[in-house]
Amino acid sequence: MIIDITCDFCGTPIQKHDYYLTKTNCCSRKCQNDLKRGTNITDSIKLKISDSMKKRFSDPEKRKLCNTWSGKKHSEKTKKQMSKSMRGLKHRPLTKLEKEFQRSLWTEERKLQQRSHMENIGLWRCLDDIPESDIYFKQSDWHDRIFDKLSSGQLGILHEIGIFNVYTNKNGIVRDHKYSRLNGYRNLVFPELIRHPFNCDLIRNYDNIKKRTKHKYDSVITLGDLFSGIMDWRNSWKEQELCIYLVSRYERGERWVLTPI
Repeated sequence: MIIDITCDFCGTPIQKHDYYLTKTNCCSRKCQNDLKRGTNITDSIKLKISDSMKKRFSDPEKRKLCNTWSGKKHSEKTKKQMSKSMRGLKHRPLTKLEKEFQRSLWTEERKLQQRSHMENIGLWRCLDDIPESDIYFKQSDWHDRIFDKLSSGQLGILHEIGIFNVYTNKNGIVRDHKYSRLNGYRNLVFPELIRHPFNCDLIRNYDNIKKRTKHKYDSVITLGDLFSGIMDWRNSWKEQELCIYLVSRYERGERWVLTPI
C-alpha cells in the first residue's frame, strides 16, 4: 500500500510503498548520503537514531555478537590466510572490442548526465565554481604514458636516478613542462599542445620545487620552440595530427576557449 511520509533529512513530503519502508526514508540519494555523513541532521533525527541504537544494543549478549573476536588473537596461519584473501582477484584484461564498446557508451549526452548527477548529489563541484585556470591546468596535464615517448638520453637519466618517491627517493626524477602551463594559460595556448611529449622534461624533484618558488613557473623554451618541436616530432603520438592542426590554428590567431564538459 502506498503511504504518505516525509523525508527524514529535509522533510519533503514523499510517497512510498509500505513494503519498502526502512528505519530511515529519504526523498533522494543526496539526502540519503547527507544523512549517512551526518550533514545538517536535525535534533529529532539524532534522537531517533539514538533511541534505535539503544534498543538494538541494550542486551549485553547482542553487544558481544557484534565482535566475535573480542579478546581473541589470530594465529599466524589465520593471518596468512586473511592476507591472501585480501589481495583480490586478478581480472583478465579487456579485449580491444570490449574497450571500444565501453568508450562508445560514453557519449557527450551521457557525460553531461553524469556531471549533472554528480553535482546534484554533492560529489562533484559545479563547473561554474571551478576557476578557469584549474580546468586549463587539468586539461594540459599528461593523460597518457609519457616515459615511453622520451628520448634515449632522457630514459638514461631516468634509469640512473629513478622516479621520485616521497618515502624512498625524495630527490628522484619528476616530469616537468618545458613551456609551463601557467604561460600556456596566459597566452591561451591549446592544452593539447602543452601536454605534447616534446614539452616533457625530466628534472630532479628538488630542482622542480626550486623552479616553482624562485622562478614562478618560468618556461625553459619559447612558444616558437614548442611549435617547432611539435612540427618536427617523428615518434608516435596519438594526438600528433591534432597538435599539428592546432598549431596552424594558433598561428592564424585562434585561441583556447573554455568549453563546458
